[in-house]
Amino acid sequence: MKKILFKSTKILLWALGSLLGLGVLFVVFATLLTLIPANSTYKEADEGVTIFLASNGLHVDFILPTQTPEKDWTTYFSPKDFQTGPKPYVAIGRGDRGFYLETPTWGDLKVSNVLNALFLPSETILHITYLRGKPIENDQVKSLILTKDQYKNLISYIEETMVWNNEGQAKLIPGYGYPGVNDQFYEAKGTYHLFMTCNDWVNDGLKRIGVKTATWAPLDKCLLYHRE
Repeated sequence: MKKILFKSTKILLWALGSLLGLGVLFVVFATLLTLIPANSTYKEADEGVTIFLASNGLHVDFILPTQTPEKDWTTYFSPKDFQTGPKPYVAIGRGDRGFYLETPTWGDLKVSNVLNALFLPSETILHITYLRGKPIENDQVKSLILTKDQYKNLISYIEETMVWNNEGQAKLIPGYGYPGVNDQFYEAKGTYHLFMTCNDWVNDGLKRIGVKTATWAPLDKCLLYHRE
């Protein structure tokens, strides 16, 4: 019995040590690859289309003007899908399907959903929210001026993630909007895992259009660091 207990304890300690080691490596690499920027020679445009990056403390969304000469997002995310119709700005984020749909509030958060999202490649969906007014900049919300070409490239990047219905609109997942929020969920392409998080998706979009950002951004702080 003592031998079994000793062996079990040894295995448990080894497992805990391994998890701790992986956690330390994750933090080290996330920090280093945040400090090492992509597009290091980037200079922000003086005029163009102003977008925002907004964090809720964990997850960053693109916040874009709903209608510009380059794109009218209501043609993809139909006003009839939303409680109060379109507003001046639209927030677009991509994340783990299970986490999004099963965690409408932090009180619904489950350890299993977090572990599945991080360690098991899973389906992704888009979270779309129409906002009443222009975002106010603070520690969690940063503005960025894009040239018209950069904005068009960002539009193309988002479109590549979308799944279309027969009418050429984004494919709605009905019945999952959060209570009291003017939002909806839509099908998306790609997988979610530890090395391609919601923040990585935003970061890769910025890299695509030539904006200075982190080389790897698994956390919201990695993205916001380069907007200081």
